[in-house]
Amino acid sequence: MAIEYNLLIQGEELTNKVLFEIMHQIGLDVDAPVDLKRGIEINQFFDKIGIVFYLTNSNKTFNESGFKTLDIFKFDKCLGFRFDKLFEDYDLQWKTMMIIIFSVMNRLKTNAIFAYEFDTLYSFFSKSGELFVNTQTEIDKDPDFLQLSAGWIVKDIEKNTVEF
Repeated sequence: MAIEYNLLIQGEELTNKVLFEIMHQIGLDVDAPVDLKRGIEINQFFDKIGIVFYLTNSNKTFNESGFKTLDIFKFDKCLGFRFDKLFEDYDLQWKTMMIIIFSVMNRLKTNAIFAYEFDTLYSFFSKSGELFVNTQTEIDKDPDFLQLSAGWIVKDIEKNTVEF
């Protein structure tokens, strides 16, 4: 059984090399990526942290009906995090994912959506340095999110207009 979170990124800047460098910085040295039709899968850390990572090329639109301004958001890359629901340390999984997401976004400075299962929007990263948060998900109360979002201008997505 698995659950999936995704970082949907505009632009082509997130390459395998960039992702591997970021993962190396947190002690995850990628040595066995699996080639997929439109990207890669990294499953070598599954036993250690209960996550399979995916980086795929996309040309899709995010359809989150609750946030009309994001219905037309087109993304080029998808960084997926598939969590094993039976893994005993969800906090480790979440913190690892948060560190990778913020490391990617701090490096790329582009537009991206962070979503759960492609249908629940958690946040929208703007290339202008704004981070629009869906407070209904209560991600804005998560200690890892709060610590890592320092340096971003955090706003409630429902009270602000998102432009990209």
